[in-house]
Amino acid sequence: LDSFRPDAQFQDTSWQDRQSHLANIELQYRNKEGSINSRLDYQVASELQSSREQVYVFIGNNLGNFRFDSTLAEYVPDPLGDFVLVLRQTGEFESVIRLEAGWQLQFRPKPITTIASTFRKTLSRFSGSSYIKVEEQSREDNIWDIYLLNLSKFHNAASSLRGVYLLNQDLYYNERNPDWGVLLRSRYRDNISNQFIASSNNETRIIWERLLQVRKRFFKRKLNVTAEYTNNFNKRFVSASPTRNRNVLSQGIAGKFNFRPTVSWQFQLDIERGFELDRNSNSQLEVNVWDIRPQISWSLRGKARATANTTFIQVQEVANPFSLPIPFELGKGKKIGNSWLWNLRFEYFISANVTINANYSGSDDAGALRTIHLGKAEVRAFF
Repeated sequence: LDSFRPDAQFQDTSWQDRQSHLANIELQYRNKEGSINSRLDYQVASELQSSREQVYVFIGNNLGNFRFDSTLAEYVPDPLGDFVLVLRQTGEFESVIRLEAGWQLQFRPKPITTIASTFRKTLSRFSGSSYIKVEEQSREDNIWDIYLLNLSKFHNAASSLRGVYLLNQDLYYNERNPDWGVLLRSRYRDNISNQFIASSNNETRIIWERLLQVRKRFFKRKLNVTAEYTNNFNKRFVSASPTRNRNVLSQGIAGKFNFRPTVSWQFQLDIERGFELDRNSNSQLEVNVWDIRPQISWSLRGKARATANTTFIQVQEVANPFSLPIPFELGKGKKIGNSWLWNLRFEYFISANVTINANYSGSDDAGALRTIHLGKAEVRAFF
């Protein structure tokens, strides 16, 4: 990896920034009851920035976090991949304005213990949090347009190197109640990347994740059950490579079960059924997904701990009028067919200072040429 790091002797050190600006403002508010917390962060600065190059470096089988997908002709994330991503900077720098501004608001009313109306008690069960953030790295000549949050100058392909709009919203009912509750969640992110030398690496991506979750405890709190409905939107636009454009709408229903009959044993089961559609007119892909994840955990206090889990993902092709390969954004990154992933982990504590760890994992992905097995054991001593 050292060969991909920037070398100062080849960089232009004669260029100097003619102006420098820096501001950092933090404001925080909390009411007397502690039910409302608000925080505002605002940072601006001028800095030197250079164009970057994405380089994928092979570091060994199953040691990286990216793999090359030959059917898509691109590198995609994979926890058992063979490559790591290195961002290599060029030696030519330019002055840019960097802004980060965020506002967070949390509302958690205290439980009402005195006599009150039903409406007031119901209202006191609602809580939530909101978070808004704006990031921008811009070449804009008029710095005040950036400083004063003139959003019409943000996310501009001609002047923006990088930009992010982030909007998170959580609304709870019965958040403090351990037996049951409801959650409405929204995660919106609009991101533009325009700092790479290769134009095919510059893109605009919008991701909007929406969730409805209901949780309930049974059998004296030994069994926790969670039901979820998700509705997600994932849009990617690459002007230099239209074939990589995506407009994916996905929906899913899921159930999560966590059963702990004794202190030593715990059983978990996650089941999800997904329906995904790429609405891009050039692809019109549609797939259905089953995602099943059982897990068993056992522990002996102060002596040993063991966990066994497996993941089964089945991707079913519903529509593919142009006979295209399944992109990474569909089917949880898997190919058509059945994919398996499993893991066994064991820890034994000989003493407070000596521990034995053993771990075995494997994967058998749909479309893969072979099954992957990984094993590791180690002894740790602390002095």
